[in-house]
Amino acid sequence: MDIDGFRAELETRLIIEKEYIIQELSLINDDQEKLELLGKFNEKYKELIKRIAHEDGIDLNAFYAHENSSDNLTYEQIILGKTMSIYDKLVDELHEEITNIYSMNPRQVVDYMMEKDEFSQFLGIKIIDIKENYSLIEMEITKQMLNGLGTVHGGVTFAFADSAFAFSSNNDGNAAVALSVTINFTKAGREGDIFRAESVLVNDTRKTAIYDIKITNQNNDQVAKFVGTVYKIGKKVTEL
Repeated sequence: MDIDGFRAELETRLIIEKEYIIQELSLINDDQEKLELLGKFNEKYKELIKRIAHEDGIDLNAFYAHENSSDNLTYEQIILGKTMSIYDKLVDELHEEITNIYSMNPRQVVDYMMEKDEFSQFLGIKIIDIKENYSLIEMEITKQMLNGLGTVHGGVTFAFADSAFAFSSNNDGNAAVALSVTINFTKAGREGDIFRAESVLVNDTRKTAIYDIKITNQNNDQVAKFVGTVYKIGKKVTEL
């Protein structure tokens, strides 16, 4: 078998292996395990090269003799060079298939974050509404949240707004972290108040975004105004 024939045979078998792996996806619930299938596909690629070479009596360590080439390259090096583009194309297709299967909608992303967000849970935050780049959350003010003047501690209000900020700026699945924030306090909160924080996207660029977060009480009085800028770090929320 010549190199072009080897390449065609390898491509056919790799396509079959890719389909087998796609079938496996439906049986796996863990996102990390799904991504590990990409490593399995890489191992299959190397395994198939050895298998086809063995079937055709090719010594992969032997030098490839060709009249138009003066390079001292082995059969394995030549085959890798000729077939890597096929592997890259198929692994990209497989990666897209995997990410499409476990991609989450904005509410699912926030639920995923909330499950890991011990501090928001500690504050008793409830998720009211989630849309892409938008969040609305609620929290009841307890005695433990008061300062020495009997009003809500500013750090509590800040933290509450920051949670709304995080849920809105990350819920498309792409991780973003705070660059800068400002807050203005407009009305004191009291024990028993129900705070709501609504976070809305107001400016978006490739690497940054700005959000306005309005905090109100049960009477719809504005308690505070929070403005935050995030930096998009180029990773998925589920990768962190």
